[in-house]
Amino acid sequence: MRRGVTCALVLAACLGASGLAQGKATGGGGGATAKAKGKAKAKVAARSPRRSCADLPRGVRLPASGTGFQIPTTWDKRGLSWGTPQLVGLIKRVAERLAEDSDVPLRVADISPRGGGASAWHKSHRRGVDADILFYMLDGAGSPAPEPRAMLVFDAEGRGAARDNLGNDMPPRRFDTARNWKLVRALLEDRAGNVERILVARTMQKLLLDHAREIGAPTKLIERAAAVFHEPTRAPPHDDHFHVRIADPNPPCTVIATRGKTQRRR
Repeated sequence: MRRGVTCALVLAACLGASGLAQGKATGGGGGATAKAKGKAKAKVAARSPRRSCADLPRGVRLPASGTGFQIPTTWDKRGLSWGTPQLVGLIKRVAERLAEDSDVPLRVADISPRGGGASAWHKSHRRGVDADILFYMLDGAGSPAPEPRAMLVFDAEGRGAARDNLGNDMPPRRFDTARNWKLVRALLEDRAGNVERILVARTMQKLLLDHAREIGAPTKLIERAAAVFHEPTRAPPHDDHFHVRIADPNPPCTVIATRGKTQRRR
């Protein structure tokens, strides 16, 4: 009787061990399998880029006002006054140059949001290399017009529209060709030499270039301006402001997935 019990116990133990070994061999070891899957997922995640490079990695803010320039209230409230050091430096130098013979401020509108990227107002202006600059305007008496609440469209003769871009009634306004040409000249003659484009309507381009020829501006400067001027093809013609773009000092970076970490190269 004792021998029978002992044999039964030994047989049960053997069968249990065999079943356990079979379970491990066929994937029945749930804990070990889960750990293995977890490690595999972690490796995949480590090799996958988790975020893109910043649009404006080292942006600086243009103050609301400074020597020769200001950001009018409408645009100051938006907070889109961040740009690359190169663009902000260009704006300050140009404003200082223009302030040498005029007390009319250079009025800067939108640049980029802090850190760059998209905004509610622009498809571009993402990397701190684009700046909207308002036209210099004259009132009906020929004096510099006060700070506007919105941009104003001008026709081929330099006459302002009856309403601004927000629908507000406007008194007579004229495109201040002389001051606007001085602005273009200052941009193109800046020591950095990094202005790539000035987006502005062809009608405004003609007014500016005709004026430059009339006052005897250097031929090379006029040719340079004509080459830099562009009327947008997939956006409004920019008959209400200048859109200045400089060379991007921070080319878009490529996100590279490497074993265990993500590297970013520019």
